[in-house]
Amino acid sequence: MLPMAPEPVEPPRAPPADGAQRFRVDGMDCASCARTVERAVAALDGVRGADVSFGTATMLVDGDIDADRVAAAVRRAGYSARPAGQRASSSEVPFWRRTPRALSTSLSVVALLAAVVASLAGAPRAVAEPLYLLSMAAGGWPIAIAALTALRRRTLDMNVLMALAAIGHPPAAIESR
Repeated sequence: MLPMAPEPVEPPRAPPADGAQRFRVDGMDCASCARTVERAVAALDGVRGADVSFGTATMLVDGDIDADRVAAAVRRAGYSARPAGQRASSSEVPFWRRTPRALSTSLSVVALLAAVVASLAGAPRAVAEPLYLLSMAAGGWPIAIAALTALRRRTLDMNVLMALAAIGHPPAAIESR
C-alpha cells in the first residue's frame, strides 16, 4: 500500500460485554496514545478485548482480569488509569505539586519566564540560553519518555516528532552563532 493511501477501515467493533470494566485514562494527548493503551491492555492474559476512547478518556476492558493489572499495564505504557467509579485523589497539595508532570511544567514556566526576563534585560547569551534549555528540559521530559517508549515499540508518533523537533539539528544551531 502506498504511504499516502488511507489506512483500511477497521470493521466495526462488537459492543462490550455486560461485565466489561470501565476505566478513566489520564495523560493521553492524541488518538495514537489511545491506540498504544489499547494494545498494551489487549495483550494481557485474560483480556478478551479493550476499547479506548481518546475523546472521553475512558477505556472498556472485557475479560476476567484484576483492575490493578490493567492499571499497571497502562502505567507501563506511560499513562495512568483508575476504575471509572473511583475518584482521583484530591489532597490539600497545591495543583503544581500533585503530579511529577505538573511540577515539571511549573518549573518549566518559571525557567522560561526567567529566560525571557534575562533576554529582555539584555543579559548575555551565556545567561539566557541555559535558562531556555532548562525550561525545555524541565517541561519536555514527559514527551522524551513517551518518545523513547514509542521507539522501543517500533512506532512513530507525535511524541517522537516533538522530541526530534526539540533536539533540532545541532550543526545548524552552531552555525547560527
